[in-house]
Amino acid sequence: MAKKAPTAPGSSYTPIAADEISKRRQKVGKLLKDRVGLVFAGEHSASLRGDWEPSVEFYYLTGIADEPGAVLLLDPSHPNPRRREVLMFRTRDPEDEAWHGIREGLSPQLRDRLGVGTVFRTSRLNWLVTEAASRTGKLATLHEPRPAPAGVNQDLATYRLAAERVPGVSIDSAWQPFYQLIAAKSPAERTLIQGAVDATMAGVRAAAREIKPGANEGAVIRTLTRTFAEHGGEGNAFNPIAGSGVNATVLHYGANNRVMEDGDMLVLDSGTKMGGYCADITRTFPVNGTFNSTQADAYELVLKAMKASIKACTPGTWMHDVDAAAREIIDKAGYGHAFYHGIGHHLGISVHDVDPKTPLAKDAIVTIEPGLYLPEENIGIRIEDDIHVTADGPKNLSSKLPVDRKGVEALMKG
Repeated sequence: MAKKAPTAPGSSYTPIAADEISKRRQKVGKLLKDRVGLVFAGEHSASLRGDWEPSVEFYYLTGIADEPGAVLLLDPSHPNPRRREVLMFRTRDPEDEAWHGIREGLSPQLRDRLGVGTVFRTSRLNWLVTEAASRTGKLATLHEPRPAPAGVNQDLATYRLAAERVPGVSIDSAWQPFYQLIAAKSPAERTLIQGAVDATMAGVRAAAREIKPGANEGAVIRTLTRTFAEHGGEGNAFNPIAGSGVNATVLHYGANNRVMEDGDMLVLDSGTKMGGYCADITRTFPVNGTFNSTQADAYELVLKAMKASIKACTPGTWMHDVDAAAREIIDKAGYGHAFYHGIGHHLGISVHDVDPKTPLAKDAIVTIEPGLYLPEENIGIRIEDDIHVTADGPKNLSSKLPVDRKGVEALMKG
């Protein structure tokens, strides 16, 4: 119970230190001031496809990767220092543990190892929040609100229960400044993301040699994921995409089982994780090893758009302006209708990391991924790199993986 995410076999990277995680909680405590905040890990999915993962917010503030249903209570103005940070875990259930693994019991040793003041069971949650509401009268949400018809977040639902019992309680929002903290990556986080990027680039290099007429998309994926592991990657950051022919025009294609044909293009969109942090890289390949003239013209257009957007990744720039830099180029070429997704997203603990909906912060890491999709011409192109936003200009973390046409063709030859 309450383990940190393990370091992958063969990896030279280690998870974020407990001291850094503790300082994160302190920063959020200062942000809350005399308000109370809750962060939920989330529940087990009913799906059997892959491991459960905690919410970005919970993992960022705890480093705990294996406790569905857990909750962190932050109460920075509590007169008892041990009650300012309280971690709560579900009650142990022998039958559940038979399915999902043996969990550690609560103890002073566990509390000290986690670096928090108190550990409780989640059965105490409503009691603690009601007590805090009575004392402070101020509660703040730390999860971004979900639009209807989805239900309200668990923090807001819990606060409403307390407000029904404690007159005069105020509930306001603190998720946006919290997400700004998450968006600006520390040196340790950037090291882990670079490790994930390095392992992903190794996987793409190996997979590129499997791309040829008559081969199956699945062979590309198998080589990709095997190489991730060989370079210390922790599985897939998301379901990888190897889409050839018309499948290259399907944004979230997932079958990965078509036989590639001469004249096809293949979009390979993938990423692994390192120490709990993600990479996300896309390259587009000519299946026969050489771009024809039509493919080359389309590819150069997307590459030009990509370079323009990367150049725009500076602190204080809105992501919609980064998007506009690429879209202007593609629009002028007459293909605006064929670029129908956003330019990218924040990257970190999740491949689609939390977004504070503010201008780019210094040390944010974002993906840049323009595309061009023409199903009627059997052309699908997407190129994606991972960009560190710095005061000295954008730093491309995946620049060692060729993106120019000749470099892409050379990857296929090994």
